[in-house]
Amino acid sequence: EEAHRRTVSLVTKTDQAPGVESALREMSIRAIRAPQDPPRRAFGKEHPNHFLSAEGWSRTWYIQRLPGTELEPGWLFGLMPPGLKLALAWHVTPLPVAWIVSYLQKQLVSMRATRILESERGTSDPSLAGALPNTENLQRRLASSQEKAFHVATYLTVTTSSEQALDAASQRIDAAARAALCDLQPCTLRMFDGFLATRAAAADRLQRNRVLDTSTLSTFFPWRAADLQQEGGLVVGLNRATGSPVLIEPFDQTRDANANLAVFGINQNAMPVKDIHLGMAVVDQNVTPTWGKYKRLVRYPAAKKTGNGVPSSLRTNAALTGNPILSRPCADGSRRPMVRGPSSRSTITRV
Repeated sequence: EEAHRRTVSLVTKTDQAPGVESALREMSIRAIRAPQDPPRRAFGKEHPNHFLSAEGWSRTWYIQRLPGTELEPGWLFGLMPPGLKLALAWHVTPLPVAWIVSYLQKQLVSMRATRILESERGTSDPSLAGALPNTENLQRRLASSQEKAFHVATYLTVTTSSEQALDAASQRIDAAARAALCDLQPCTLRMFDGFLATRAAAADRLQRNRVLDTSTLSTFFPWRAADLQQEGGLVVGLNRATGSPVLIEPFDQTRDANANLAVFGINQNAMPVKDIHLGMAVVDQNVTPTWGKYKRLVRYPAAKKTGNGVPSSLRTNAALTGNPILSRPCADGSRRPMVRGPSSRSTITRV
């Protein structure tokens, strides 16, 4: 396996830096302010399809079209195959509300005129049929200050030690973009400008902007862990990765067949696993419990887990089950969940 190192930098104006640092502290993210050194000068030879510099052969793409599906947090990582030296940068500029509402109104007029022509001709464009209600909904949310609009330009640069390795890396990136349903276009004849766009504190000369709202832009941040918040659920703890409360609705029969359900964490993909396995109790340390009766289960360190992920002190030949509703008092005032044998009807969910 290859070792990976990821560095995340947020660049903003000096007068706006305290606000960014305050927001990061609220999310329990430790950030270090970099020294304000003058940016290093980039020099080299520009070719139509790559840029040759002291770092090696580089090629840059920009996002022409976002995936048509609902974006999940950390989706940009799908465009970055492992084992490559990559630099991904996005430039964001807030837009005035009055301007973006007027812009969307012009777009709506054009869409509606196209729909009228289609109805007269007896044709239909599925993409236009889906874009029209989405645009109307976005305009309504922007006008009511529920969302904000931004100009966002996203660039991806790969650097290799040889031209042959650059071609191989480009094929992997193109395949990753197709898998993510994302349209990546190379910065042909503008490779130097694309290279600069992915440098820290560099200007965006290409201006390949897309208009995005706040909800969509939030998925661009490099936080891989998604929040587990089921509608109408109970607060069972805090997500250690994001600091958000973890909400579980154990009595939703449409989601979980067993009402007496306990979820103590999330898997590496930040999604809860619904399968229930007797005798397989896996305690994840990504959730900080707020209820005293859950604390004892998450105190097992990772070193005490067996090969299949089960804590050694919980492993037994009999099927282990636990009821999060039933608990017994302890000397310190907290309540511990009752872990029983095969006679119990509730299970500890494998997560």
